[in-house]
Amino acid sequence: MAPDAAANGCGNCGAPFWARCYHSALISRSAHSAVLPCLVVLAVPSVDNDARRAGPVPSAGSRLLARRRRWVRSLVLLILTALGLAGIAGGGALGYREMTRAATRAEITAAGQAELASRWERLTAGQMFPAHVGYTGLEGVKTAARLVGIAPRASCGAALDPPAAAVLGRQGCITVLRAAYTDSSGTFVLTAGVAVMRGAAAAARAVTSLTAQQAHGGVKPARFGGTVADQPGGTAGDWSGGFRAGPYIILFTGGYADGQPAGVTAANPALVDLAYGVARPLASLLGPGGSPCTRPDVQC
Repeated sequence: MAPDAAANGCGNCGAPFWARCYHSALISRSAHSAVLPCLVVLAVPSVDNDARRAGPVPSAGSRLLARRRRWVRSLVLLILTALGLAGIAGGGALGYREMTRAATRAEITAAGQAELASRWERLTAGQMFPAHVGYTGLEGVKTAARLVGIAPRASCGAALDPPAAAVLGRQGCITVLRAAYTDSSGTFVLTAGVAVMRGAAAAARAVTSLTAQQAHGGVKPARFGGTVADQPGGTAGDWSGGFRAGPYIILFTGGYADGQPAGVTAANPALVDLAYGVARPLASLLGPGGSPCTRPDVQC
């Protein structure tokens, strides 16, 4: 290495660049030319590292392609958003039109049948068997039957006499609801029952079979200890009957409160008035009547 270069501190290429070249202003032409190779060698690694960190420079064509791809993605997203909003608006319009249109006759009939079949489940015990039931007695006298008690829901076999249970069971009897009433004088006790059938046709077949067989018996008397309805009941002298109301069969069995036979063929007219005075409002409550769309619990 030239002495001038060593004296100027730039001859040692192993020393830091700032340590070797801070006297660069004093370097002579000859020393400067000797240090030049060292400076060139030192500059190359720095430039190379900067280039590696910066990465490749994209061309104009690459930048244009990237812009086009971003534009296409934005356009596709916009189209999909518009289609989604259009679908929501169209579905809402169709739903509103379906909700506000008038029900067809077939829909009203189907709604009525479904409502009628489930009415016994939606009515409360007090609605089905009220505490007092007014009716017209002998000679047009206004009177009322008084509720003695409401029996728990029972199976058809447990709540019906064997002949009636067999007939109704073959037609799909679901369950039986019962309550006991007495007349205003406390002379007679009546058990009113509702046999829930699979449908109106099944109920009609069951009533026809009961009439054809002329078998005595119907609903078993509901007993309530410590009341006038505390007799064993179900004797051969009790007077019973029944009729259909849609998918239900309204049944009743009545007799004297003291247990004496009521007479099967010639029942006391006051007992007959009591029986139909309780059974008819029950049938009106459960049976079909008018359009189902007029009921508060039905939407058509």
